[in-house]
Amino acid sequence: MGVMRTMSLAAVSTEPLGLSPGNTDRFGLAPDQVNQVRLTVQPAVGGWQVHCDLPLETSYFRSGARAERAARELAIRLSALGHDVQLIIEDRGRQVVGTQLYFAVEDGASPHRTDRAQAQAG
Repeated sequence: MGVMRTMSLAAVSTEPLGLSPGNTDRFGLAPDQVNQVRLTVQPAVGGWQVHCDLPLETSYFRSGARAERAARELAIRLSALGHDVQLIIEDRGRQVVGTQLYFAVEDGASPHRTDRAQAQAG
């Protein structure tokens, strides 16, 4: 059984990774394996949590607004690293109240964000 590594949300930077075929990024994914990353803001005991399906530590916040801001900042960083990111925001009843997509940045462009209605219409 392999060892799962975790990283803090703050440890994700946008510095160039120098990826080429056969190399892996800091999450152990080869460039051709990079798919959509899911970030979820969910209620937690005493506050809110930001969970990522990459091997990152779950972060906890007392304020839902701070959790959402941290999740958006992480989504922008991950998209700058070449990941497509789906940000899902849940309310206290665990119902989805918002979904945003951050597409992988190519050639130094800024991340494009869209909401669910725009993504389904396009």
